Amino acid sequence: MADVVETMLDALWTGYDAVRAEMAGRLEPGDFGDDAERTLTSMLHSKAASALGDFQPFDCRHEYPEPETRLDPPAQSPTYDIAFVLRENQRIAWPVEAKVVATDRTVATYVREIREQYLTCRYAPFSRSGAMLAYVERGSPEVFHNNVEAALEMPLHRYEPFAERHHRVSDHGRQVPADRILPTNFQCHHLAMTFP
Repeated sequence: MADVVETMLDALWTGYDAVRAEMAGRLEPGDFGDDAERTLTSMLHSKAASALGDFQPFDCRHEYPEPETRLDPPAQSPTYDIAFVLRENQRIAWPVEAKVVATDRTVATYVREIREQYLTCRYAPFSRSGAMLAYVERGSPEVFHNNVEAALEMPLHRYEPFAERHHRVSDHGRQVPADRILPTNFQCHHLAMTFP
């Protein structure tokens, strides 16, 4: 499984490089107004999916629903910004959630997403890991990670396969619903991305 996760993460970083090159000198996240998160994520998804090729055991999807944790009607299923979905069993998705953060100190919404979605098993119910993307508009990705670490009150470690990137991981215990048998340990990948 570690090799598969590394392949998915490599596709995200390769996609990021392609989006960044495409935007260089022409666009900045602020140019997208209040739709920056969706626009950047759509661009990133397209490039990451292209980077994967056709011979992986999973597909890369944009705005993919998670029916397993849907609340009672009329609620809709939670939707992942990007998901890597197993071709043989589409109930299994490795999710990626994206947030635009105005500065390297803007971590509250990002951290809340981890605590309220990933750590309650609402997101990634069948997976032992998932990812958060931070599109850092102003400031340092390193400072952003330090502030996330302080807010989570747990260490963020470098992820060796991507040690040269702004990529960290944190390891958590999850609150599994009493009536479910789901993974109790969860590793969150933190990818901080900046654009020209």
